[in-house]
Amino acid sequence: MYTNIIRYSIFTLFGLSLFSCRKVFDSAKWAPEIAFPIAYTSLTIDNLLADTANLKKDSAGFYSVVYKQKLDSLSLDVLKPFNAPPFFQNFKLDSLRLEVPSIIQSFTLGQIADTLIANKDSTSLLGLGLRFLDGKPLSALEAITRTDLPPTLEFPLGQIPISLNQFFQSANIRSGQMVITFTNKLPLKVIGLDYEFLNSTTNSVLVSEQGLTINVNSSVTKTYDLAGKSVDGNLNVNIPKLVLETVSTAIINLSDGLEVSVAFKNLQVESATAVFPDQDVIVDNQSPALENMGDLELKEAIIEDGGLVMDVTSTIQDSIFITCRMPKTTQNGIPLLFEGVVPPATSGNNTVIRLEASMKDYTINLSSGPDYFNRFVYEFKARVKKTGKIVSLNLKDSIVVNVRLNDVRPRYVRGYLGSIDTSFASSLTTDIFSKIQAQRIEPEQVKISLNVENGLGLNGNVNLKTLKATNAKSESVAAIDPDFIGKDFTVNAATNPPFKVVNTSLTSGNNSNLPQLVSILPNKLDYSVDVKVGGLPKDTNSFVFNTSKLKPELHIEMPLKVSVLGLVLKDTLDINPAELGLETKGGALKLLAYNGFPFSASIKTTFYGGEGDVVVLRGNQAMQAAEVDPVSGRVSAVKYSKIELPYDASQLSNISKSKKVIIEAQFNTPTDQKVKLYADYHTQLTLTGFVAPKVSR
Repeated sequence: MYTNIIRYSIFTLFGLSLFSCRKVFDSAKWAPEIAFPIAYTSLTIDNLLADTANLKKDSAGFYSVVYKQKLDSLSLDVLKPFNAPPFFQNFKLDSLRLEVPSIIQSFTLGQIADTLIANKDSTSLLGLGLRFLDGKPLSALEAITRTDLPPTLEFPLGQIPISLNQFFQSANIRSGQMVITFTNKLPLKVIGLDYEFLNSTTNSVLVSEQGLTINVNSSVTKTYDLAGKSVDGNLNVNIPKLVLETVSTAIINLSDGLEVSVAFKNLQVESATAVFPDQDVIVDNQSPALENMGDLELKEAIIEDGGLVMDVTSTIQDSIFITCRMPKTTQNGIPLLFEGVVPPATSGNNTVIRLEASMKDYTINLSSGPDYFNRFVYEFKARVKKTGKIVSLNLKDSIVVNVRLNDVRPRYVRGYLGSIDTSFASSLTTDIFSKIQAQRIEPEQVKISLNVENGLGLNGNVNLKTLKATNAKSESVAAIDPDFIGKDFTVNAATNPPFKVVNTSLTSGNNSNLPQLVSILPNKLDYSVDVKVGGLPKDTNSFVFNTSKLKPELHIEMPLKVSVLGLVLKDTLDINPAELGLETKGGALKLLAYNGFPFSASIKTTFYGGEGDVVVLRGNQAMQAAEVDPVSGRVSAVKYSKIELPYDASQLSNISKSKKVIIEAQFNTPTDQKVKLYADYHTQLTLTGFVAPKVSR
């Protein structure tokens, strides 16, 4: 809009013209016109659309109207929380192992002599003789007895206790062996040894042997099966008879004797009150299958949230160290492991604990046998540790284990993901075309493409089955394009790793009615789409993330090479006509137009007063079209037009009160002629007022 400076300049020039060369004439009269600007605007193609973001221009400045709209997206319903049957197991103890070190006990000749002397019977004399013979040959015995040396010496050794109480108090043996070794450190051969091992509490015989022969400086070992037997922590070794072969030259030393070694091997007990060594009392491996998987065959998953819960109930009267390890569920290569300690149970009272482990961000290898999909693996162990304390354990003791998945939700899965064959239909509303104010617009060409962003790790097919445009007048056009509408096109799978979506597009052909689709200036688009993903042949490396989707997007591009009828470009301007001081009964506003568009236009101005008064003034002639270069098809020169907008006295008052004016150009192209619209096309419009004051003398 011109400033007041311009207005005052006009009045100054007008004044100078009146008084600089004044001549006097009789009865002189004239009515000069004074022009002053009211408003100025430049209409460009930007005035065509409310949002210029929908305008695109090429390197030459040629404009297109572009519409982009995302259609309904598709995701795979394979990332629901995992379900697996709760693993509930009442474990009896697999085994109880005892470790008892070897015990060595000696029967020296000195001890034997003392025992015989203490008997105070016929063997006492032999005991005294052995004392006498200490350091002497056996033949010296003849001097005492005044008889020849007998070929054998026979006497009882009695009982010697062996204490194992520091290792166990009692044990019911499930399996294992008792190994007894006698070593003869006497100078005489043992030609007859009877022995038995007895439980001290019941005096029951555990093992026994008769007539054992042992050479001098030699050992004899006997192994006995203890399966099904009860063993006390206190044993008695009873030797009722020992027969020695006499050798007259043998030197008797009271420190020499008979040595017995007792060892226990591979002891497994049904029950025992004992000091138990470190040992696994329960070992169990499980590979449960996920439930409700349909035709999904998952090989791998990354967990978004959730975990494993284990409830443990124990009847064992010792601390039980629980370990649950998932060797194929890893984070940074480290398997998931969680541990806990079940306190000792008391008589009649079980102990209960709950162990929980988060699986967030862990990767599960689901390729475990027997079917090598949809299976995870965990290993369960219950262990007792050596504490040095006597405790009672029984294979009838049990640990009840309940393991379950707790809301385990994957964010990524890999494997065979089944197939989806679906159709969906919907509507889009848009004002991009309907806001183009025109009676008719006919583009030479319209391009439509369907762009598909595939974030799924599966190949697929997409088919835009139907597309129909409808305008506000309920006029509709169904799209026809054999190269586009109803045509399947392949959508390639996303890749991973690294994750990367894949974009695929199908573009309309040349044999279509798509220009008619847009020419009705639609405000609604109805569409239907068929989508197929996955299926046969099976691809066990298909994958999907929880953010993965197949996203189709509809693109419509209308290059602005068009013929138009009644295409409206307009602009709203602030004005202040009160400053003009119009004092006339009527006249005309004039519009000075420099048209850079290649089509003619009719002009209309609408004045809006402060109290809602509206005055519409129409041009008395068309604004002429700009000149077009016949070779390039571009405007070569703007066209000047001077257009009058007549008003009468009744309208002048309302115009004087107006605060705003809308200048509107309604363009038309010659029939069936299509012209291109470029970014630099514009029309400059200057709205001026003219008054004709009466001058007389």
